Amino acid sequence: MIVSEGRQLRSKLTGTIFEVKKIKDRSVVLESGDGLAQEWTDLGALGLFFEEAGNQMDKGSDFKRW
Repeated sequence: MIVSEGRQLRSKLTGTIFEVKKIKDRSVVLESGDGLAQEWTDLGALGLFFEEAGNQMDKGSDFKRW
């Protein structure tokens, strides 16, 4: 999966939709759609807790694979 800023991911634990807000080195910051929750994780662990939220067009050019 390719991860880029602006991409939406769904939490495998809660089903909450998060948007990727920032990618720096191997760290990723996600924010829920209502802005009430934020998550911070490593690119390597992202696939354990999140999945793609559906069909999307890539919005950015800063792509990272995990």
